[in-house]
Amino acid sequence: MCGQKFTFSNLWTLAAGELLIQETGPRLCLGNIGSVTREFTVVGGTQRYASAGGSGRATITVQAVGATETWVGQVNLG
Repeated sequence: MCGQKFTFSNLWTLAAGELLIQETGPRLCLGNIGSVTREFTVVGGTQRYASAGGSGRATITVQAVGATETWVGQVNLG
């Protein structure tokens, strides 16, 4: 399972609505140190974000203690 490609969805709750985001990329495994990069696509949302779209990359870096995520891309509000 570790490193195997998968797709999952996130629902981000923001002040003016919610964004639905799909990520595709390698699965992280607990205890492993290192980085993985996943592709993301904004597939819609609610309220202000109902017609949102966009895409980019998310890099997740797991360290000996803690982790960081860096998201780079674009969200279009339609």
